[in-house]
Amino acid sequence: MGLFLPGLLLYCFILLAESALVALTPQEADQLRTDPGASAQRAYGLYRDIRPAMAALLLARILLKLLLVVYAASWCIRLPGLRSALYSLSLQTGIAPGIVWTLAALLFAAFCAALFRGLHRANLYKLSGSRAALLLRGLSWMVLFWKKLFSPLIRREYRPAEGDAPTRNED
Repeated sequence: MGLFLPGLLLYCFILLAESALVALTPQEADQLRTDPGASAQRAYGLYRDIRPAMAALLLARILLKLLLVVYAASWCIRLPGLRSALYSLSLQTGIAPGIVWTLAALLFAAFCAALFRGLHRANLYKLSGSRAALLLRGLSWMVLFWKKLFSPLIRREYRPAEGDAPTRNED
């Protein structure tokens, strides 16, 4: 269970990075743009091109959820006390052991879903402008890591050049 807590902490950092990207105001983005620092330029680049960054963070959250749930489930299955308790429960109730294990797995899945929903809905990270910019500066390296990792899965948007007018098909 030693990897579960660091994974959960990483999941919370991803939620914070998402919140910082969304909470950044245009005025703070202009301040980031004019700041010559490398972290400010990374944060401004993420703000300017927000869709791929948000897609990468969403994919990172999905991957972490899967890894955390599978890791925790495999850890629980290896516990001898849990195995014997589920076996004795099936003997006491007369229910087939496969059904008891399935019900235990469904209960575990419901617990994990409630845990992740609670983390997502917890508004512990109310971000105002300056805090969002500061957090985005600090977490921009992590967002860029996930963006690079999932770059084959993220569709790129092509923008027309500044002088070109967008083309339209008129039938």
